[in-house]
Amino acid sequence: MTVNGLHFDCNTVLHIPSNSVITVDQVNLGFYLTGNAEAKPQGNRGFVEFDIGTNSVFALEEQLTFNNALRKTGPGTFALGGALKFQTAKGIYSDTPVAGVTDGTNLLTIAEGVFRPLSSTAVDGLEVRFEDGAGLEIEATDDVADGIGRYGMVNSWSTPFVLPEGGITVTVTDPGDKLKKLPKALRKVAIATLSMDKAPALRGKMTGVMVSEFPYAGATIEESDNGDGTVTFYAVPQGPGLILVIQ
Repeated sequence: MTVNGLHFDCNTVLHIPSNSVITVDQVNLGFYLTGNAEAKPQGNRGFVEFDIGTNSVFALEEQLTFNNALRKTGPGTFALGGALKFQTAKGIYSDTPVAGVTDGTNLLTIAEGVFRPLSSTAVDGLEVRFEDGAGLEIEATDDVADGIGRYGMVNSWSTPFVLPEGGITVTVTDPGDKLKKLPKALRKVAIATLSMDKAPALRGKMTGVMVSEFPYAGATIEESDNGDGTVTFYAVPQGPGLILVIQ
């Protein structure tokens, strides 16, 4: 087994049955995607497809090497958190895409269901496209000092995120009510960090939802200027309260 142990060529579909939980976390067992990102005239789709069934979670925690585009379909959840590599030539891989070499092959499309990042660098270097009806799920953490708890998805690629006109739903899960144990000023969940000039791609296109044992009223989406040319978007949970409607 190697870091590119499983090869998926163009037009390949990996199907995860309904009601399944599958985690790829074996050391040195990674996925390698190859083929063409664009559909060909003869009808080939070009991309690799992960079709994840209802009530299923497919978690890829080992290396994913891109020499192609990946399309996630099906109502289930795709969780990603391993190292990313980008092929620049035969047998040569880079930690970051190379402009003009990997353009068009570093594309992750969430066509259906839910995407769940497992680390702050889960999609760094990818163009992540969400289509209508697809959603994003972020798990709250009680450690906001580093990693996804502080930055969410860090993405320094030229076109980091593409959202549909109708926007997406960002579901924040908080198992164990970790947020409730933090000081009020720290009760926020980082969604994504990207360059300031790319922030309009996310601004006004995310709706926050809280899933927790604690009865939050919901979540608002806020952003913060990091002072280094980047901006971080957060989901800030709103505590329960009383609304009076006077007519």
